[in-house]
Amino acid sequence: IRIWDMRSLKALYTIPGHLSNVADVRFFRGTDLPYAPLPPSADAGMDSADDEKASAQETEERKYRAGLYMASAGYDGLVKIWSADDWQLLRTLPTDGGKVMSVDLSNDGKYLASGTYNRNFQMFAPDESVLV
Repeated sequence: IRIWDMRSLKALYTIPGHLSNVADVRFFRGTDLPYAPLPPSADAGMDSADDEKASAQETEERKYRAGLYMASAGYDGLVKIWSADDWQLLRTLPTDGGKVMSVDLSNDGKYLASGTYNRNFQMFAPDESVLV
């Protein structure tokens, strides 16, 4: 995925997002991303001070990322959710295995729909059990 500056028509950033062709990209703005990053895994070597520091940093990062997001659809059968603040991958959503040709989000940003080449339609809701 290549990010362009529309004023200067120069490529600003390239995201190595999918293993194959990218078919669709959608931007959306949300005050709270339902597909929020998973909490960091507990590290056995961390003490309580490190844990509090990591928690504060995670809170700050979530505040920073509560703005503009991007969803991309690829021929690799995946839909990916990105933070458009720093172009970091937030979530990977597996589909039924076909080439994902399109992706779109509901107006409130709570639901994501994908359409595949084999004529399947898939809805994603903010249930973490369906997220990778």
